Amino acid sequence: MRPATGREMRKKILGWLIVGVLLMPACQLATLNLPSVKNHAQPELGSEPAAFDDSSCQEQYGRWVCAPQGALGQIGCEQIRPPGDVLGGLQPAYPIRACLVLRDASQRLAEGEFVYRDGCLMGEYMRYVILADGQFRLLKSLADLQQAYAPIENEAEALSYALAASGLGVRYGITAQRDLRYFVDQLEDTHVETVPQGYRVHLFDYKLCGCGPHPTYAVEVLVTSDGQVQELSREKIYEDPAEDKLCVD
Repeated sequence: MRPATGREMRKKILGWLIVGVLLMPACQLATLNLPSVKNHAQPELGSEPAAFDDSSCQEQYGRWVCAPQGALGQIGCEQIRPPGDVLGGLQPAYPIRACLVLRDASQRLAEGEFVYRDGCLMGEYMRYVILADGQFRLLKSLADLQQAYAPIENEAEALSYALAASGLGVRYGITAQRDLRYFVDQLEDTHVETVPQGYRVHLFDYKLCGCGPHPTYAVEVLVTSDGQVQELSREKIYEDPAEDKLCVD
């Protein structure tokens, strides 16, 4: 028998590799397709900004509903919500509450009357109310946020400001999971980078409304020192196949 040529040996080795992959357990195959992960330390933004007297709003079924004749109702808040630690980087550290106005699709608020819109068919229009110099002050637009908080002078403040202005979210401690459908080769936690124009903030958005699939996006946001906010890019990074048939109104 003549010895195998180099070309024949390469064909045999390739055949063995293909058989090995075909026999590999499904869980190991999934691992081959998992993206790499770059984690970042979660910044310490301090505790939730100081509270103020919000007794004119009462808890009803898990929501804080404001009486129209109450102090917060009179300035334009139908509901309020604590801002959470993510706004702890804002300076000055005014006592603050998220201030919501609810409207269906036929009653949309005009531009300039809200900071951003959340929700699906029933829209939640986000505003903020702060306590400044002993008086409630309504922040109902990006211009109002700028007036209250600019200049933006450090990365922690840029992160909180970007979240307040956009309604996007943060992710820390990301891991690659085999049960998700990925569209990128690398996942990266929320982080902030100082750039010549200001601060580049890496945030996330999840498509909740409508029928599936419901992807999650990585969103790059630029925050300038004078408080302008601009979305630079948006990339679909993963979705959960279990939500492909999920419809949310």
